[in-house]
Amino acid sequence: MKKMSKYKGPISYRNWRAALEEKPSTIVYEYPLFTDSHITGEIVGGYGPYQFLNTIPIFRPIVAPSIVLRVSNHMPVEEVTKVEMNKTDALHYHGGELCDEIAALLSLNLGIRFKAGDLTREFRINSDPKGHPYHYFSGRNPTLNYSSHGQILPYSKGSRCINDAKLLMNLPSLKPHDATALIKAARLYQDSIWISESEPALAWLLLVSSVETAAGHWRKKKESPVERLKAFNTELVEVLAHSGGESLIETVANAISDVIGSTKKFIDFLIEHLPPPPETRPALFIQHPWDVEVFKESFKAIYTWRSNALHSGISFPLPMCEPPMKFENCFAEKPFGLAAGAKGAVWVAKDTPMLLHLFEYIVRNSLIKWWNSLNLN
Repeated sequence: MKKMSKYKGPISYRNWRAALEEKPSTIVYEYPLFTDSHITGEIVGGYGPYQFLNTIPIFRPIVAPSIVLRVSNHMPVEEVTKVEMNKTDALHYHGGELCDEIAALLSLNLGIRFKAGDLTREFRINSDPKGHPYHYFSGRNPTLNYSSHGQILPYSKGSRCINDAKLLMNLPSLKPHDATALIKAARLYQDSIWISESEPALAWLLLVSSVETAAGHWRKKKESPVERLKAFNTELVEVLAHSGGESLIETVANAISDVIGSTKKFIDFLIEHLPPPPETRPALFIQHPWDVEVFKESFKAIYTWRSNALHSGISFPLPMCEPPMKFENCFAEKPFGLAAGAKGAVWVAKDTPMLLHLFEYIVRNSLIKWWNSLNLN
């Protein structure tokens, strides 16, 4: 059996590349994409093997299948089925399928909630040209819960035009490993904003993980393992040099390159890709200063809460998980007051630097800036 390449790329990427190589399509699938936003427009061409058909749900419940994703499958059967089964290989695994990858990229591109539902229809060669309905996987269709205390992410609803998802068009031009990192980060972002209204503390964790995924890939391309080790601990490099020279330094650097300097990597990525401030901002006393040095301290505090949540069971502070207060049609960017207490805990203002909706704005636009840069490499 032919060994599969380590960097084939995610399935949605590989399918688009196969279409560009004019490999024939043997089957077409349709999946509903659910959202709580009002979607306008429709895409029937220009996106390779993918079309986005508007269902026009006039009377929408909380979440509706507003878009049908039509997928023309160009993947050769042998490429999908011939895999080695003698060792674990989860390099591309993110817990989803092709439809989930496309939904995640749409979610990141447009800044709204999108989730894929069950397969609903197939079109096969030499079969009924109108297709055939299917319901293979019962119970996959997503649900969405809201808090009764107000919206955590007030800007994530409203109306969006599907035709504005133009970044998606550059997917097939990326390198395979870049496409893999992008979709993993997008999947974490997608999950974060989907649960933000019901589980904001978990949404914080997923947003941080999304940044870490992108930052890890970005840092690998920016610095060699040895350079990363030197930045992380110069004394350790000196000890290694004395004990075994450059070869030992390289061996150790390669072995631990993915785990060193996590906080710095997280902060550096966000500072490097920091977007401009939102167009509409609240009064100064509830603004987060748009200053690099202040942001460094804020991002450090956020990463500390991430570590506390993962390693000590200490959840993200409640003040950072509350719906933002609204003043003169603008939403507060940080918790109000000098300190806050709840459920037996107390947090001073410097340790709760911003609200979730502001961090989501920073994360999404940082990831988009990084996404754009991938196409330039």
